[in-house]
Amino acid sequence: MTVSLYRRYRPAQFKQIVAQDAAVQVITKALEEKRVSHAYLFSGPRGCGKTTLARLLAKSLNCTGQKQSVEPCNDCPNCLAINGGESLDVIEIDGASNNSVDEVRELKAHVSLSAFSSLYKVYIIDEVHMLSLSAFNALLKTLEEPPSHVVFILATTEPHKVPVTIRSRCQHIPFRKIDVQNIVKSLSMVAHNENRNAEEEALWEIARQADGAMRDALSLLEQVMALAEQELRLVDVSRLLGGGSRPELERWVSRVRSGDISVFSELQEMFQRGASPQKVVEDLFVIFRDLWIVASWGGGALQFIEGSSKEKIFLEQESKDWNPDHLLKIMDFCAQILPQVRMGMRSDVLSGLFLNKLIEHGSLVTKELEKTREPHSLPPEDHPAFKEKWGKVLASLLYGEIHIYCALLHASVFLEKNVLSLKFPDYCNYSMELVSIERNSFVLQQKIKEIFEGELTLRIICGDKTTECDLSQSPLLAEIEEAIVEIQDEPTSSLPFDDLPPTAEIRPEFGNEQEDDETVFSGLVDTVLRWGGGEVLLHKKDNVEELDGGITEE
Repeated sequence: MTVSLYRRYRPAQFKQIVAQDAAVQVITKALEEKRVSHAYLFSGPRGCGKTTLARLLAKSLNCTGQKQSVEPCNDCPNCLAINGGESLDVIEIDGASNNSVDEVRELKAHVSLSAFSSLYKVYIIDEVHMLSLSAFNALLKTLEEPPSHVVFILATTEPHKVPVTIRSRCQHIPFRKIDVQNIVKSLSMVAHNENRNAEEEALWEIARQADGAMRDALSLLEQVMALAEQELRLVDVSRLLGGGSRPELERWVSRVRSGDISVFSELQEMFQRGASPQKVVEDLFVIFRDLWIVASWGGGALQFIEGSSKEKIFLEQESKDWNPDHLLKIMDFCAQILPQVRMGMRSDVLSGLFLNKLIEHGSLVTKELEKTREPHSLPPEDHPAFKEKWGKVLASLLYGEIHIYCALLHASVFLEKNVLSLKFPDYCNYSMELVSIERNSFVLQQKIKEIFEGELTLRIICGDKTTECDLSQSPLLAEIEEAIVEIQDEPTSSLPFDDLPPTAEIRPEFGNEQEDDETVFSGLVDTVLRWGGGEVLLHKKDNVEELDGGITEE
């Protein structure tokens, strides 16, 4: 019978353990200084090297060969016996199947016995968190004060389930998931040793599916080797996994951006081939995250992203057609829907929700559409004359319209032909609404019209909201003119203000009482005063010297 790959390529020395440098250093340092603890607790995800490091520690403690370091020789009888699982002094116990108090009592009865042929007796208890509470209590005293020739190594994937009283009596050494790049290197080495060529994308896909577990990666590699002919190709990995590979999802994302309606059926086909909805959502989140990073920081960010050379080329090219803000919204959607997917959402419902969200923020509004406007825009920093005029607009609002001034501080200003655009960030929705109020937009329009000396259309943008205001017609003046026209068309006998005296006769009689024809209002102002029943309280004469008060009251 053939020995599986993960057993054949199990590390035989400390230096061969992949991506667990901290754990290895703790153990090797203790061996060098001869300060090995009586009990260790190894915790971490499956397939990351916990049991392997425990066996290496047992071999190093009991190795009788000539060695210059703490590395086991792998040639002496003790090393060979431990490698073959035949040593009577290295006892491996499965905590999941030997979890009762009776098994622990039997263990305690043999702990005090001397080692048969080694210096130390080493007990390796795997999945120790599966022991019952009574079993933990029975083990507690022995674990606290074991004989000098006994070393306990407890391994678990869920350290929080181990009682605190047990953890406090052990040296707790955490293990980490192995990163994808290190798994790819190891798989490439194994494929080379097995005389098999492998595509880089195929190894990357296997490493991703392993989810940080080297044992799972080697098992998948062995299955692909049995399925493929001579070369290990990505298509063979896809046939084995059933769908939802990284390249397949990348092609799907590109078609979503282009608005291809076939993306719905393609996503359904992935699920029908056996792709896990949870894995698809997680992988899509990673793809959109990588696109967002590259779209926000450019091609220089690719060095910080894990992926094959082809995947990085895809990210660099595809990111040019996506808006970073929309990518963030899609990532938020993935994060929100993931708990529901884990609870068992139907695949067709998931496809519909995903398609709706991606088309909304992907293919309809892309960075490519924005680029069509960029050559015609006149940003203030590139055009001093425009910057100066816009500064005058802000200065004119600083006194008297401070609320509009403060709101405009968040806006980016662009001038394209006869359209002046104010673009607010997504988090400044309140500022956009404040400027869009009819009264405020009218004031801003008048200031722009005076300073820019032309008829412009004001466009206010915030996220997906856009409001346009035409400067050529004042809405407030239009309402007054319509009301005046209605009044002039009515018979004079029906006007309610026929008996009112002229506006000059109702002026206050203090100050300079000499009659001045210039203070008598006529035309539109007089008509508005008579129609509204108002009076003039303050009137400043521009052609005479001001009185002590600064304003002449008449």
